[in-house]
Amino acid sequence: MPSKPDQQRLKQIAHLELGAQLHRLPMQAQARLQVEKWVLVVAALGTIRLTDKQTMMRSAQWRRTASLVRDIGSPELLDWTLQQAEIARNIENGIRDLRPRKDGPTIRLTSDFAAARLAKARRVLAWVEAAVASGADQSPGASRVFTSEPERHAGHEEPATRTDDEPG
Repeated sequence: MPSKPDQQRLKQIAHLELGAQLHRLPMQAQARLQVEKWVLVVAALGTIRLTDKQTMMRSAQWRRTASLVRDIGSPELLDWTLQQAEIARNIENGIRDLRPRKDGPTIRLTSDFAAARLAKARRVLAWVEAAVASGADQSPGASRVFTSEPERHAGHEEPATRTDDEPG
């Protein structure tokens, strides 16, 4: 489980997310908070020692993992873990899911999910920092869309603009 200060910090971040206060922050601060959150979550998951009991149904294994994940304090991670339990229950009841499912220990799969979210958060932060460095407006509710230079010029022509003196 996360240390007391880490757990308190995760609760603060979750409170910001759930209270819609996160969206009032500049985009760079939002991205930094997401990286911080997932670093704390990945570290907390690394402290959990759990072995799935092979005699348990897969949905029960996921529910057991969810009970441990609940203590970490990340609503997003808990939702994902509970969704895995529901999908496993559906599969056990003969309702096939079209998405491929990975086998393996539930805690490892949960850690893989959190690591992927951390990697994504880091990419978003790098993208936002590059946009800010290039002078993009990062205020909350900014209407300017962040695009990187390669994306903007990767085979896409800028839309032609018409001036008033051109024939219609």
